[in-house]
Amino acid sequence: MGGDNISAKGGSERGSARGSARAPWRRERATRPRAKCFDRTHRKCYNINMTIFRADKKFERFEDVTPKLLKKEGVKLLLCDLDNTLRLHSEKEPADELQEWVKECNSAGTRIVVISNNGRKKMMQKFCEPIGVDCVWWAKKPMSTKLTEAMKEYKTKPSETVMLGDKWSTDVLAAKFARIRAWQVEHRKDVL
Repeated sequence: MGGDNISAKGGSERGSARGSARAPWRRERATRPRAKCFDRTHRKCYNINMTIFRADKKFERFEDVTPKLLKKEGVKLLLCDLDNTLRLHSEKEPADELQEWVKECNSAGTRIVVISNNGRKKMMQKFCEPIGVDCVWWAKKPMSTKLTEAMKEYKTKPSETVMLGDKWSTDVLAAKFARIRAWQVEHRKDVL
């Protein structure tokens, strides 16, 4: 009667949410790939780029980033995190292997700048001066402001700059926001 067909589920096909007249975004919901996010407000699916959380290269220690690799990759500016990347948190003075590594990198044409969220200016200067690198403290990573300022100061392009750090939540994200490459090292821990 009146053109309404009663379905087996008990609702009419024309006006029911259960019938064949479902909204197209609801039908798509069950079959959409996991790499998409469904925005219910605007009834659209958006692709999520998950590579923002992944480093471009991973290393065990900072010494694995060799001057030969830096030259091959065309890196002129290497921005490094300090705590648990270049040194253990408990170390007060630079290790001998760090000093040798910095000299080798400088001789290969790569400038190293330490960029850290550490707010202790005097401690960072005391650590960085003997090895001959500039330092930026209180960088507020993952904000990329200090990274882009360093690129401007040292006159390098994003393609010639790399951020080396141990945490994806600060170092990798800051690099991605600054549109530079992110290299990650394993988090260094004190061995008791």
